[in-house]
Amino acid sequence: MLNVNMSIIYMIINLLILFLIFRFILFKRVDKILRLREKEMEEVKSEAAKIKAEAEAAKEKYETEYARLEAEKEAVFAETKKTAYGVRERILNEAKQQTDEMIAQAKQSADDTYARERSKNEDAIAELVLNAASKISGQSHSPENDRELYDRFIKSALEDLSFGEEATEA
Repeated sequence: MLNVNMSIIYMIINLLILFLIFRFILFKRVDKILRLREKEMEEVKSEAAKIKAEAEAAKEKYETEYARLEAEKEAVFAETKKTAYGVRERILNEAKQQTDEMIAQAKQSADDTYARERSKNEDAIAELVLNAASKISGQSHSPENDRELYDRFIKSALEDLSFGEEATEA
């Protein structure tokens, strides 16, 4: 039995030697490589976290800049709208003023034309009255003569007025 026991002892010693060889030669190198890989993974994770933080900061900066630009756009739009309404009001006031001036000129022109025509008509009536008075003074006064003179006067006045209207229409 010794033989068997000795072979077990040799096997155990062999296993211990193999374990030590593997432990110091192979596993140290593998452990070293694994630690390096873990260190690289930590660096990559920290770099990713750093990049993510920078991206979040850039996103936040973009959002604040966007909000500022939106507010500025609204302010510019409001100012432009206000300016446009001011220009519109100024143009409307100028147009109203010009219209009022044109109406005043047209009214003055109509008044002048009316005054000229009235003066002409008054002169024509005065001339007709003078003609009628001279005809009356040349004839005797009787109701029949007066009626005849009135009829001629009215007929003559109507002819003069209708002749004057035709001349202005032409």
